[in-house]
Amino acid sequence: RWDGMRLADVGAAFDWASPGRLAVGVLIGFVLVAAHTLVVATAGHVRWERDPVPASGQTVVLFALAYLCLAAREELAFHGYPLRCLQQLFGVWPAQFAIAIVFAAEHWLGGWSAGQAIWGAAVGSLLFGMASIATRGLAIPIGMHAAWNYFDWLRGNRAANGLWRPVIERGFEQSANLVGIVGYVCIMLLAVLAFWFWYRRGKTREKSEMDDS
Repeated sequence: RWDGMRLADVGAAFDWASPGRLAVGVLIGFVLVAAHTLVVATAGHVRWERDPVPASGQTVVLFALAYLCLAAREELAFHGYPLRCLQQLFGVWPAQFAIAIVFAAEHWLGGWSAGQAIWGAAVGSLLFGMASIATRGLAIPIGMHAAWNYFDWLRGNRAANGLWRPVIERGFEQSANLVGIVGYVCIMLLAVLAFWFWYRRGKTREKSEMDDS
């Protein structure tokens, strides 16, 4: 209220298109997880097999709702009002890096290692933040964030049992870990670049329309 900003100004307004945008975000998140899985399987000598104690059907549904709520909380808290205010004051990338640092710090304080916080949370923050800026809303980044966490859990990369678990070929443990990290960073940064081009195209279109008027 002090800033005179509306919910729509920070991407938090709900309209008829929001569910569709959320679905698009989920699809993008699934594609990112699938791409990372393909890279790790090919270059990291990793295969996936059914977990001996897979999650029940009820657990699968509950985790989907839980990850959706968690993603909504984190996107509202980091890539809504705070990101938009910093963007107005300092520009896109200073705002992005500032939020990424805080996002990484929250995960580090929550028990993640420093490496996980930097190469995992901070890089993810850059993607979700760029998606928020490019699409001018939080529905797509919420869907992406929830989908990444959910499908990553299903494939056994979280503490709780999913449906599958990764099995690394003997002797490739260290290289598989490196491939996983480097593959994640590269895939996320490529997605950041795609949303950056989306953002720049929108700015160019706006400038062209203003010149025409």
